[in-house]
Amino acid sequence: MCDNKASDPGFEQRRQQVRDAVEPILEEGDTMLVGMDEGDVYADEADEWEGRPSPLRESNPDLYGRLARVSTQIDEVFGCGALGIAPAVLFVSLLVVDVICAGSEELATYSKSIGAIAYIGTFFIGFWISMAISQWFERRTFRRSRDELIRAIRSSGLSLNEVIAQTEGDNRLDEVTKELKRDRLVAVELGA
Repeated sequence: MCDNKASDPGFEQRRQQVRDAVEPILEEGDTMLVGMDEGDVYADEADEWEGRPSPLRESNPDLYGRLARVSTQIDEVFGCGALGIAPAVLFVSLLVVDVICAGSEELATYSKSIGAIAYIGTFFIGFWISMAISQWFERRTFRRSRDELIRAIRSSGLSLNEVIAQTEGDNRLDEVTKELKRDRLVAVELGA
């Protein structure tokens, strides 16, 4: 499905025919993914396409499904974590700056002179803290499914490195692939 067709002598000619066919239809800036699957031609907006499909999708759909499910769970935690926590951390950080400055007349005067810098610094510290919390939630979500994934990878007959190589580039599996690369216990358990 995703074979490299560049070595096929007729491929470049077919590519040019596709370009010639869609040129009158596309507007400047449009990006389309055009393909054929089991005799059906499809055309989707490129931003609806989720990257190179993993070879695991065809060769081991059970493992692919488990990886996709865990990756979706991690993705959902990221949205809730960083975006949900950031405003709260920012609010608390700004409140702390105001409380500290209110306790001392000297600090309050000093704070007014560099107030913008203090608030911008506080914002970045708050954002950094929210990202760290979000990453903690992502790792925690992965760790809850780690044993299940280890069993599924073992039963698939693939090594950890083979799974990572086959999932690399599939945007649906980005989060779980990142965690598989990072997690030391998975590497130890699967002998990588």
